Amino acid sequence: MNDIVPIVAIAMTGAIVIIALLGGILIGVIKAFRGGSRRDSKLEASEAKLIQELHLGMTRMEERVEVLETLLFDRVERPKASARPQREDR
Repeated sequence: MNDIVPIVAIAMTGAIVIIALLGGILIGVIKAFRGGSRRDSKLEASEAKLIQELHLGMTRMEERVEVLETLLFDRVERPKASARPQREDR
C-alpha cells in the first residue's frame, strides 16, 4: 500500500497541471473569439489618442526648431557692416 501513494500523488499532480493548462487554453480561445474585453478597447483608444497628441506636439516642436534655425542662420549670415558703429574714445 505504501508503494501506491507516490504514484497516486504524481498522477494527481499531473492531472491538476493538465486541467490548469486546458483551462488556460480555453480562456485564450474564448478571448480570441470575443475579440478581447471592452477595457482593452478603451485602453487602445486612450493609447491612440496619446500617440496622436505626442505626434502633434512633435510636429509643432519641429516647426519651432525650423523657425529658430532660420533666425540663427540669418543672424550669422548678416554682414558685419550692418552692425552698430563703435564709439571712439577721445
